[in-house]
Amino acid sequence: MSIQILDADTVNKIAAGEVIERPMAVVKELIENAIDAGANSITVEIKDGGKSLIRVTDNGSGIDEEDIKLAFVSHATSKITKLQDLLSVSTLGFRGEALASIAAVSQLEMFTRTKNSLNGYMYVIEGGSEKKCGAAGCPDGTTFVVRNLFYNTPARLKFLKTSQTEAGYISNLIEHMALSHPKISFRFINQNQPKLFTSGNGNIKDVIYNIYGRDITLNLLPISIVKGSCTINGFIGKPVIARGNRGYINYFINGRFIKSHIISHAVEEAYSPYMMQHKYPFTVLHFNIMPQLIDINVHPQKMEIRFTNEKELYKDIYNAVSETLKYKELIPDVALQQDKETFRENATYMVHNIKQETLFETNVKIIGQVFSTYWILQYGSDMFLVDQHAAHEKVLYERFIKQIESNTPLTQILAPPLVLSLSMTERQALEENISIFEKLGYCIESFGGREYMVTGVPAQLPNIATQELIIEIIDNLVDNKINITPATLIERVATMSCKAAIKGGSDLPEEQIHELLKELMSLENPYNCPHGRPTMIKISQKELENKFKR
Repeated sequence: MSIQILDADTVNKIAAGEVIERPMAVVKELIENAIDAGANSITVEIKDGGKSLIRVTDNGSGIDEEDIKLAFVSHATSKITKLQDLLSVSTLGFRGEALASIAAVSQLEMFTRTKNSLNGYMYVIEGGSEKKCGAAGCPDGTTFVVRNLFYNTPARLKFLKTSQTEAGYISNLIEHMALSHPKISFRFINQNQPKLFTSGNGNIKDVIYNIYGRDITLNLLPISIVKGSCTINGFIGKPVIARGNRGYINYFINGRFIKSHIISHAVEEAYSPYMMQHKYPFTVLHFNIMPQLIDINVHPQKMEIRFTNEKELYKDIYNAVSETLKYKELIPDVALQQDKETFRENATYMVHNIKQETLFETNVKIIGQVFSTYWILQYGSDMFLVDQHAAHEKVLYERFIKQIESNTPLTQILAPPLVLSLSMTERQALEENISIFEKLGYCIESFGGREYMVTGVPAQLPNIATQELIIEIIDNLVDNKINITPATLIERVATMSCKAAIKGGSDLPEEQIHELLKELMSLENPYNCPHGRPTMIKISQKELENKFKR
């Protein structure tokens, strides 16, 4: 078969497949154009999940008459003029592909009027072919009406999901747009039913309330920090706002909603001491980064981004979130409300910018121990229940971390030494990460062949199954198939601390409880174990009196 040049119609439809994969992409491109046009009010209306109708109306600058047809030509744009401009893109759109791609796979009508024009104009284009262009009455700004998306590409239409699912994608997009641009009023209408309205007053917290509701809005911590190459503003949720997926981790770079493994991982690592495993936080973070340090021209959908300073950015984000969470009193209040004869946690958190030692430094009474697991404390008009295993685990964890950070691990010599017999992959994992074991306080050396001799173990772990723990760490290294990182090292420390901590069901003398409590309250964050479980809960005297109807 001879090589042929594809006709323009085929080229446009192929290009549209990269930019416009579903109705949500149409809405995204049109909203971004509206924002770049200076709009402060944007209305989106859809029917059938955007398949039959998408209408996007804005009050932006509009399009001049002489530019109307040119706007629908591939790679025609007012955002950049030369290659070097890609190094400092400050607009949401810049590729010049959106309108041509949308018009190639739909029946499109556009109404536009600039503020200085006496007339508005209408432009109709179907499947990339112009049908009508002329004067029309319309308000300032631009309205796009997109009908029968993918009507001429049935294969693409076939693979769209249900109308409800496609509408959900669009709803999620508009929520992110509203969060990223709180000074713009957004209105979303689905099947003639209003679904979202934001005022555009610039208050991010008001937008969060409109989208996520009262409970989340009441449990936010503000963040406003300048860190190295970026400025970070917005809100992060208290650990009580935990979800089983990453859907509540929102972040925006220079007003653009993107996805970045670096940012997500930095946020999750900063939260890891406060949350249980497989739980994820709530964030709405706005990053302002110099355009020269990022590359958004990675994919036509502009959802991916590259950074020139990844390690520095990761460190800045981690420190910013971590510092915001530190020194906060995050003790869960428990409301003793009867619900089918069970206690229900109220899931609210106290936040005070005080050092936690002041909370227990005087007048705290150790009432006793219940179920050989929980300590009962009285302080003022509040009662505290402390989980001894979680508390001891946290103390051991912090001891380990300090030793690692100061490069002074404490080692206990084993006599006789422990001999391990390892497979080839286990030996490789051990040898590649031997320095990590040394940082933890292990002394391990080759004993010839597949045997290794353990002559020393961390001094904090004298009472646990030493061989079992070493094998568990090696197994994790084998499973990950990568060298251990500082993050996974912390996970190992958390695992070791958990195994070494006092277990539930162990009776402790009051003196030991007092010393352990004193050390616990000297920590930066004594309120959660390394795996995120709370170390203590608070029950007020008033709640108890209400329970007894006093």
